Amino acid sequence: MGVADFTGQPAVFIPNKWPISPKYPATDDGLFILQGLIKCGLCGSSYRAERMGGGRYYCCRGQLKTVHLDGSPRCKNRNIRADRLEQAVWRRVSDIIDDPNKLEPMMIDAINHLKERTSALEARLLPIEKRLKEITEMKSRLADKFIIDNMDTDKYKVAQQNLEKEEARLIILRREADPKELGELELTRGYLRFWQNQITEMKKNLEEPDEDHRVMFKVTDEPHKKVRKLLDIGNSDLSEGMQFPTTQRELFDKLQLRLIIFKDKIEVKAIIPIPDIQVQECVLTEGVRG
Repeated sequence: MGVADFTGQPAVFIPNKWPISPKYPATDDGLFILQGLIKCGLCGSSYRAERMGGGRYYCCRGQLKTVHLDGSPRCKNRNIRADRLEQAVWRRVSDIIDDPNKLEPMMIDAINHLKERTSALEARLLPIEKRLKEITEMKSRLADKFIIDNMDTDKYKVAQQNLEKEEARLIILRREADPKELGELELTRGYLRFWQNQITEMKKNLEEPDEDHRVMFKVTDEPHKKVRKLLDIGNSDLSEGMQFPTTQRELFDKLQLRLIIFKDKIEVKAIIPIPDIQVQECVLTEGVRG
């Protein structure tokens, strides 16, 4: 039988496109946050979430009889205690949050996406404000021309009326602008300032401002604390706005985390290197079920 394989992915963060398994999505209540992320290293099957004897487990689907209707032998890989595995994974991901060299690129990625969103909103909303400002300046120049240069009165009135008509039209357009978009623009600017402040704080970690070799040594804890607080809140509604994962599962998906279960170890795959998990860290039992 083939061994489960995960190809390497480039270390590029893609907010809002975190790869949640469409076939076996994580449960809505978050009780199995690794669902859809685990493969069997012996038979290549996905691991499923299951409750047994009051406990939570991840079990290989290759153990199920329905997967082997042809009489082929069922997989005998281990059933994994969900709580122990989730704790082991989270300890390793927490190390990423505490490492300024790994956390900073995630923040910069959020900033870049927020800048794109801000620019898109401003392109729709700010031209009206810009044009209104231009008309105000044109009216002022027109008045100067009328007074200083003795502009013809009729020409002045016609020009003034045209400017006032355009001004009135733009004011109506501004009034009819979607208030949700105006609110979103202000909120997006606020999130952008938040992450820019965290990057400014991160610069304290630089021993020397060497742009070619930006190796940081953690001397400030504030940015790390703020990210942890976001994850403790666990409000997934914030993720879209902040362009940053605000739940553990979203962080796993952002890191493109995948697990491969073997008899003696659990390989951890992600776009950032994460140490493997030894079986001693989890309470494991042998298959087979079903």
